[in-house]
Amino acid sequence: MAHDVFISYSSNDKPIADAVCANLEGAGVRCWIAPRDIAPGEDWPTSISKAIAQSRVMVLVFSAFSNSSEDVGRELILATRSKLIIVPFKIENVEPEPGKDYILARTHWLDAINPPTREQIKTLVDCVKGFLSELPLPPPPPGPKKTTLMRYLRISIPLLVMIGLFLVGFVVFRTKLFGILSANDRMVVSSENAITETAATAVPATGAKAAVPTQAETNQTPPGVIFMDDFNDFDFIGSLDNDKWAYFPELAYTTIKQADGRMGFTKSSTAGSQVGKIKSVEVWSPGEFRYVEARLRAEYYNENGYGNVGVSLEKTDWYVGCGILVGEAQPFFFCNSASAPYNSFNYYERSSTNMDLNQWHTARIEMDPRSGEITFYKDGMYFGRYQPDNAAELIDSKFNVVIGIWTEETVTITGSVDDVVLGK
Repeated sequence: MAHDVFISYSSNDKPIADAVCANLEGAGVRCWIAPRDIAPGEDWPTSISKAIAQSRVMVLVFSAFSNSSEDVGRELILATRSKLIIVPFKIENVEPEPGKDYILARTHWLDAINPPTREQIKTLVDCVKGFLSELPLPPPPPGPKKTTLMRYLRISIPLLVMIGLFLVGFVVFRTKLFGILSANDRMVVSSENAITETAATAVPATGAKAAVPTQAETNQTPPGVIFMDDFNDFDFIGSLDNDKWAYFPELAYTTIKQADGRMGFTKSSTAGSQVGKIKSVEVWSPGEFRYVEARLRAEYYNENGYGNVGVSLEKTDWYVGCGILVGEAQPFFFCNSASAPYNSFNYYERSSTNMDLNQWHTARIEMDPRSGEITFYKDGMYFGRYQPDNAAELIDSKFNVVIGIWTEETVTITGSVDDVVLGK
């Protein structure tokens, strides 16, 4: 695909890079971003080198991760060699290391310090579009040379006429010499043609079934994804896939069932506090996964107290999660963690802007398998980061993916979860 902008970033900042790409392309700016645009069978360095050489602008998502990335450093060198305009989009208050500082010393930085906002990304989009409007368009690929084409036609047309006349003469001569084919000859030729046509249009024998993809084949897990569920399997409408999910804990007041391509949770009674969740049957360690992500939607609550719908990583005595909490004037997004016996909660972040009911939002929780540091994202935008006190213990632990709702005693709530992904 032809493109104007190359997006350089560290894989640790992928949600923000994806958001930048989506906003640029939504504004009509053609982008190249790895790994999306790497051609099948082409190695990573070759693809990146070609993409940079064919671009006009580079957007650098600059953070502590990209600052220490050798790959990002190589991309910057290639960008300067190809004379690209480099637009650093600074998402963390980090000074560039000497090598990158040398390359970026004369560039204009765009600050979007924790977290980047829609307005800051819009400023980036306007800036890139302004640069592109001032740059000359790349030359079109060379077309065929007219002189060569005309010379070819002058030689070919007379030759084709001579060949045609020869063939016509040969057919007339053969017909007169040998006569018309006998009836038997025609029958043999007809039989041979019939056999050839039958072979070319062969169909399965009666009762044979055409090859139709199985349910398992249509639900293949994409590369880099360890566990996923989009709740579109019609075999589990009105229930849940017991090979993937287990109720957690036993439920008194909450109804949990798959419907309309999502997993729905409804607490229909106000008689008691309720944790209405399901957890993955399998468990994984931070060395096996990097993040969990899910789409969340709060749909109804009776305004008699607090409740939330969310996604979390949980082990026996600890969890970290993000969700949409209802109970104030409007729902808001939050992330928190807690340790057993769960009588106090640590709210690390909550959104400063409220949200509406019946609106999907994507929560993402990343856990560094080396340090145990946890980073939160909301709708592809950086939301918060913290270092747990029990990080060493977490790195050696196994986690379930958990989705569902929690409510206070007097609350009735309905919410949905969709597109759950655990990835590397």
